[in-house]
Amino acid sequence: HQRMFCSPSCGAIFNNNKRKLNSKYTKEMLLDILLRNNCVLTKCGKELNISDNAFRKQCIKHEISILDYKKLYKRSETILLK
Repeated sequence: HQRMFCSPSCGAIFNNNKRKLNSKYTKEMLLDILLRNNCVLTKCGKELNISDNAFRKQCIKHEISILDYKKLYKRSETILLK
C-alpha cells in the first residue's frame, strides 16, 4: 500500500491542522487593514478577497480583539433614525 494514513479522514485531519499552522496574513497586516477601514469587517474582508467571517477568524487566530478596536475607533458617520 502507498497510503500515509489509515483512512481518508485521518489524512483530512492532518491537512487541516497543517493549513491552520501556516497563515498567509501577519498580525501587523491585519491591524493595518483594521485601522484603515475603521474596523468595518466587510471592507477589511473585501480588501483581502475573503469574507468578513474569515477575517474575524484570522484576527482571533492572531489574538486581535476586534471589540477593543471598535471602541477606540468609532465611526464618525453614524446616522440615527427617529
